[in-house]
Amino acid sequence: MLRRLLSWTCFALLVATAQQSQAGPCQLWYNGDPDGTNGLANSVNAGWADSRIYEDFVVSPNCPVICAVYSDNFMNFTATSAAWEIRTDVGPGTGGTLVASGTGAATQTPNGLILLGHTGYTIKVDVNVSLAPGTYWLSVAPIGQGVGESFLATTLGANAVGAPIQNNNAVIDSVLFSISWTPMGDLGLPTNYSMGVYAVPEPSSLVILGIGGGLLGLNLVRRRRAK
Repeated sequence: MLRRLLSWTCFALLVATAQQSQAGPCQLWYNGDPDGTNGLANSVNAGWADSRIYEDFVVSPNCPVICAVYSDNFMNFTATSAAWEIRTDVGPGTGGTLVASGTGAATQTPNGLILLGHTGYTIKVDVNVSLAPGTYWLSVAPIGQGVGESFLATTLGANAVGAPIQNNNAVIDSVLFSISWTPMGDLGLPTNYSMGVYAVPEPSSLVILGIGGGLLGLNLVRRRRAK
């Protein structure tokens, strides 16, 4: 009986390890597919001065580790890197608190759209940031070589994931336009943009139950031996 219970415990731990290792990134938040109708300047060191757009997203308790961030842009240059920021408490006239930021290698994947001669690309950067549950603001801007243009794509919310989505809260901070932390709505500009976040999920409840079952077996063994 002892051997069987120990075997069950080992099996439960192996299942837990296997499931945890197989857990891939989850789509924590996505504001929606590009609608192909409009965009606004979003880049660093392209053919113009720094211009960045921020959208808010919510981190849930079961996906606290952010592993990738991305934005959909209409561009006419190749970007091998992107600048990203995650902030809290962004609002009219304030950039709030910078929680995490960086410049990382970027993948530039075409999405099949074209707007005014600019090809649509998803610019994604791998990151590793642990965040407490709450609301944050994200910017992902492709970095140029002093030339070219990049416009962050607007969205109507198609295939959106997570929260909040389509809440008209986009904010711009732009040296190009001499605008600091201003809601798009106050400028009469589009208010929803295509961006997203991937996170690493917590181990599933099934894994926890598996370990618990194994530990329960060991407790039964100890009680019987004590008798």
